[in-house]
Amino acid sequence: MKQKRHLYGLKAIHDGTIQAVLGSIDAGSAVRFELIRIRELDGELKIVSSYLTRFDGTFGFNGGEDVGETLQDPG
Repeated sequence: MKQKRHLYGLKAIHDGTIQAVLGSIDAGSAVRFELIRIRELDGELKIVSSYLTRFDGTFGFNGGEDVGETLQDPG
């Protein structure tokens, strides 16, 4: 179900990919944040992968294109 979430950070990566950190995927919670990777596909921006926060503050792979098991906060 779609819901509005806060955008906490946005960073362009050297290969044209954009990383964005969004607020919690759990309604009413401030615990789990999501890092999404966005890039242009067929002339449109598309979400290509999703990572969720871990207890140590890194992001672990959740779905889409797996670019690595763990990603650091881009902020």
